[in-house]
Amino acid sequence: MNKTTFVAGLLAGGESRRFGKPKAFVEFEGKTFYDRAVEAVFPYVTTIIIVSHPTLRERFCANETVEVIEDRNDIKGKGPLAGIASVMDAYSSKWYIILPCDMPLIDSQIINILTSIAKTDNQYDAIVPKVDGKIQPLVGIYHQRCKDYIEKMLRNNIHKVSDLLDELHVCYVEKEDLSKRSERFNNINTIEDYRKLQSLWRNTNG
Repeated sequence: MNKTTFVAGLLAGGESRRFGKPKAFVEFEGKTFYDRAVEAVFPYVTTIIIVSHPTLRERFCANETVEVIEDRNDIKGKGPLAGIASVMDAYSSKWYIILPCDMPLIDSQIINILTSIAKTDNQYDAIVPKVDGKIQPLVGIYHQRCKDYIEKMLRNNIHKVSDLLDELHVCYVEKEDLSKRSERFNNINTIEDYRKLQSLWRNTNG
């Protein structure tokens, strides 16, 4: 796998008011959520960028394996699309692996499935898992040519990543390997979600 083909953009979100504290720094099985995201993408990239809320930037900068940016000023606060656009604007790459920092069970095996398709088939604009019938646009790989679509949407105040997919030629990945691991796509928004994650992990690995 040619690591220079990919840049990783990890979306760290904001202050996580629903959770009560920044989710990226919550620990699970001895590692923070964002460290687990870094580990998932690390085998496939030479550059890992975290899109950080300004209040969290210094905490991320302590990790020398990642680079930290904020949303561009003109699109600041416009959700995940702004984060993706900011990564694409700051770093040139053919493909961008996008991953949120609140899905701590996403691992390198899942990323491998997606990057393998990107490496062998250049016809798609995006490669996105579809697990148990649910599209997962924030665990995806986006080609550099998506940037113009994203910029146009942001100018028109359209912020949903699902709306972006409607404009693209997308490979929806429905492999059995992903369906068998559907619980890994659960995102953590609340303390209750976190407790369920811990319970699931104990029941599966206990």
